Amino acid sequence: MKSLALLRHPAFVAALVLTALTAAWALLGAPISLITQIAIYTLYGAGVNLLVGYTGLVPFGASVFFGCASYAAAFFILGRYGNDLVSLLLATVFSALLALVVGAIILRRRGLYFSLLTLAFSQIAFEIAFKWTGVTGGENGLQGVYRTSFAGPWSFHVFVVAVTVICIWLMWRIAHSPFGRVLQAVRDNEQRASSLGYNVHRFRHGALILTGTFVGFGGGLLTLMLEGVYANNLSWQHAGDSLLMTVLGGVHHVLGPLWGAIAFILLEDRLSAITENW
Repeated sequence: MKSLALLRHPAFVAALVLTALTAAWALLGAPISLITQIAIYTLYGAGVNLLVGYTGLVPFGASVFFGCASYAAAFFILGRYGNDLVSLLLATVFSALLALVVGAIILRRRGLYFSLLTLAFSQIAFEIAFKWTGVTGGENGLQGVYRTSFAGPWSFHVFVVAVTVICIWLMWRIAHSPFGRVLQAVRDNEQRASSLGYNVHRFRHGALILTGTFVGFGGGLLTLMLEGVYANNLSWQHAGDSLLMTVLGGVHHVLGPLWGAIAFILLEDRLSAITENW
């Protein structure tokens, strides 16, 4: 029974699927960076799914954490505050702190107002990144953000797949912990959860900080993959990418973002070769 439960565990399934995709891409001789991007976007979508599926809060602009953490990772690496792995951890902490501050402001609102406020913060970050050329590089972004801890794209790919699987396991544990059960209770019936003595606002804030942490980690990984960072991840055209992947794969399912990321990235790759308006 334990072996059967292990085979059905979302983290094991994610590891199996990503390994199969890696093997298929290696046999085709295609660049492995596409599968690396799928793993990163799986983490991106899973962080958003933690908020949407288990809390009921729908962020239209979770890209604010993804994009800002991407820039933070680049700043830490270029500023030589540590190697690429230390900078990745610092960018993740920065994203968690950003979620703490942003949550203190936007969680005063509910429903569509919350969703639009997340989009507003994303657009504020985009305008800063796009126009503050002296610091962010503006339209050209920041290049030369080298990943010194990895010998090549394959070693980095293995690292990304491994940490993505670990993060999926952590999110599954969070969702099935007492904290996760309370989040689901708040999602289903806020008044009843409040009457039982739970601080609804604090639990929602905690969920947003967790989302910011996982999404920010994914944003830092994208910087290392591209060895650069660009403002387009903060633009309104890409603000809903993570939400779209979550919906494509299925909300309330831990593996939903994995299926959504595979469909999203592969369709983007194929359709962009046919039309600019993919």
